[in-house]
Amino acid sequence: MAEKNKPDPNATRLGSDEPEKTQMFDNSDATRFVDTPESRGVDFQPGVLIKNRYELIKEIGRGGMGSVWHARDTQFKRLGDRIALKFMLAQWVANPEALSRFKSEAMVSLDLNHPNIINVRDIDQEKGIYFLVMEYLNGQDLHEILTDKGRLDMDEVERIFVDICNALDYAHGSTYKLIHRDLKPQNVFVCEDGTSKVMDFGIAKILDKETMDQISSLTSSGQSLGTLEYMAPEQRKGLDTVDARADIYSLGLILYEMLTGELPVGVFEKPSEVTDGKVPKAVDAVIDQCISQRVEKRFSTVGELKDAFLRAIGKLKGAEGDMDVENLYLQACERVYQDGIIEVEERGMLNELKGLYSLSETQAEEIEQEVRKKYPNAKENKIENRYGSSHIAGINQTNVKLWPFNPNTPDLVLILSFILGVGLNYIGYKILIYVTESFVFGGAVWYYVIMFIAFAAGLLLIVQSAKGLRERYLKK
Repeated sequence: MAEKNKPDPNATRLGSDEPEKTQMFDNSDATRFVDTPESRGVDFQPGVLIKNRYELIKEIGRGGMGSVWHARDTQFKRLGDRIALKFMLAQWVANPEALSRFKSEAMVSLDLNHPNIINVRDIDQEKGIYFLVMEYLNGQDLHEILTDKGRLDMDEVERIFVDICNALDYAHGSTYKLIHRDLKPQNVFVCEDGTSKVMDFGIAKILDKETMDQISSLTSSGQSLGTLEYMAPEQRKGLDTVDARADIYSLGLILYEMLTGELPVGVFEKPSEVTDGKVPKAVDAVIDQCISQRVEKRFSTVGELKDAFLRAIGKLKGAEGDMDVENLYLQACERVYQDGIIEVEERGMLNELKGLYSLSETQAEEIEQEVRKKYPNAKENKIENRYGSSHIAGINQTNVKLWPFNPNTPDLVLILSFILGVGLNYIGYKILIYVTESFVFGGAVWYYVIMFIAFAAGLLLIVQSAKGLRERYLKK
């Protein structure tokens, strides 16, 4: 066996004639970080032995905090070269928070044993450089697949999506009640056999308080860690209330991207519209519920989301599946009713879910009657919000018109706007009288400009406020 940390002349080296292995981790940040492990006495190059056991073969990826090497286990022959080592970059070792995150990722990942989560076998260090021992994967990450193919066919989407749901459902329900918080295509690896695995729990958050006392804190309060494009609004704000529904939000964006080949930016089209009906409209409703800006309107669990998706594409019907469909519809109704206004789009979503869950009109009405008793003041908004929800640069926001043109504007604001409009018209009228009686024509341009603005703004406020009050009256 070769001397520790010295190249083994008999070790296999990857040359230009050996086929390239697909990278297992995102290396988009490689140029932003300079790895200098040599300064700490560790010589990273093919053939070097780490801990007198792991023989390095080739660097296969690099990210913000670590570099990943394909390696061979020289002691446990059964594993052979089917392992990968993830080293913490040298400049982060002196950072207590970064080191804590790295160790916490290892401690959490060691207890996660699921076929759809990358397997972490051990954590160790070599001359102050910490590393994880993980399984080696052959295939591509989802980001690479989407870059090559654009949108995916429904069978492939279903396979990948269900695998991700299974992984997250397991993590959320584990001892740690773990949420990922950085779910994105780069962290989903699709193996050659078609299995998908979720990777990189490096900025995960542990929800179980007792467990948090046993493991170093992964983040400080107020920090928004994650990737902006896929980050839930509450996570971007750095709120302490981030829970599993942040992962559901990110998963909804990934589902949209797999179906359309792009992220929802601006006032985006539904997947059924982008694909000319190839994606069922029921899937639109599932995604809308995932990426709602209001946390309480999203699916409660990943299991519930998976069930709804499989029903939307026709793979589950009636009472099939693990979920009680009547209870699912009840929860969906409560999410819609709780803010007091049932938008046109939300009513459409409930109609889609009613068909999705194979509920009769009588069953659906009985459920809604129960919800109406709980939220007696909720009212239907019969005006369609054409500006809808939009996802821009990772932020789900609602584009609404300014008062008083927004149909959801309170009655008092509409009434005050009407009175303001009358007042502006009165000012315009007084200016007109003054100009006429004083015979001030030449050199009085500003009088006419102010008069015109007062009349125009006043009339606009009066007309729009009256329309808003009329619509509100008709709704009631």
